[in-house]
Amino acid sequence: MTNIIRKPPGLYFHGAPASRVELIDKEGYIKPAPPAAFKGTRDEIGLVWVTDDISVALYHARGYEGRGAIYVVRVPFEIVAIDRYAKLTKEQAEILDSVNLRRSYDPIVEGTTLNSAMWKIMQHPDAPQTLREVLPLIGCNAVRDAGGYGIIADKLEIVRKIPVDEHTTIFDIVREWSRQLKEECDALLG
Repeated sequence: MTNIIRKPPGLYFHGAPASRVELIDKEGYIKPAPPAAFKGTRDEIGLVWVTDDISVALYHARGYEGRGAIYVVRVPFEIVAIDRYAKLTKEQAEILDSVNLRRSYDPIVEGTTLNSAMWKIMQHPDAPQTLREVLPLIGCNAVRDAGGYGIIADKLEIVRKIPVDEHTTIFDIVREWSRQLKEECDALLG
């Protein structure tokens, strides 16, 4: 049995609070948040968060500010993820223990969760400090948790933007997306 999750290349959602929307719109793509603006855990720095669940994107878009945007983004590669709380296989544990500079007294062993392994690794300042550095060692380019997939990517193409506020529902999003698509079709047809 494997603990690897595979998701095909394609369209995914990214929810951004209002404080990030202006920067995203200016840059024209989604990229990892800079460390000073990052709101996740330290080991998540350098990842781009996407989800295939629009309600999760809506939750993150509203954030603590009550408004923001949902971006539809193109992920051009297969997502190969491991859940943050998945138990590591013997091979994965051995690989991660090789970068664990505390292994002589706090080893990473089969059955340790990825989350616990990262905590052990990060305790030494000379060891890798982020999932972006560690995931490729075990053949992954993403981590999964309740917020979706934190993927290793420098930037992702924005396909569509849908503004949201505290009153926006999933139905409003579908309606807005449909309106945008109709406008694009009408323009193409003349």
